[in-house]
This record gives sequence, structure tokens and C-alpha cells, in this order.
Amino acid sequence: MALEKSLENCEDLLDWYSGASPWGSAILPPNQAEMMVSALREKGVPVAYILFEGEQHGFRKAENTKRALDAELHFYSRIFGFRLPDPVEPVQIENLG
Repeated sequence: MALEKSLENCEDLLDWYSGASPWGSAILPPNQAEMMVSALREKGVPVAYILFEGEQHGFRKAENTKRALDAELHFYSRIFGFRLPDPVEPVQIENLG
């Protein structure tokens, strides 16, 4: 019930969303993360989503932590319109005007 209520209000809470989800997280299982991302897509909210297989809640692998942080930085640079001093691997952003 709480997830459904959150999905209904996601447009009020967020103008954009960047999600990096460890696959298998007990806190936010992949199906719930994907429901959130789907709802944001449908509402036209800019959204980026990366699923990290082999991870649980929190990141265990350094390369996944780096990728998540780089993707988030790239996302913010596109949303807020600033240039990055050093290039990072881009992330696909849906619904970006």
C-alpha cells in the first residue's frame, strides 16, 4: 500500500530521478524500483536507472560504486546544465526535454 501511494505522489515529490539499484536489495527489490521508474517514465519525469546485478542493499563492489556515482554526476550535469571538468561514462536519461 505504501508503494502505491508513493507512486501516486511521485510527480509531486520529484521533478527528476536518478536511480541506481543493487539487484537483489531487500530494502528496494528490483520489481519495486522498476515500478517507480515506470511511473516516472509515464509522467514524463527525467529518469535514469541502472540495475547492478550481484549487489545487495548498498554496494559491495568498488567498480559498481564508482559507476553509480559517475552516472549520478552525469545525470545532475544534464539536469542542471553544468559541464563536468573530467568526462565520465554517460547514463541514458529518459524524458530529458
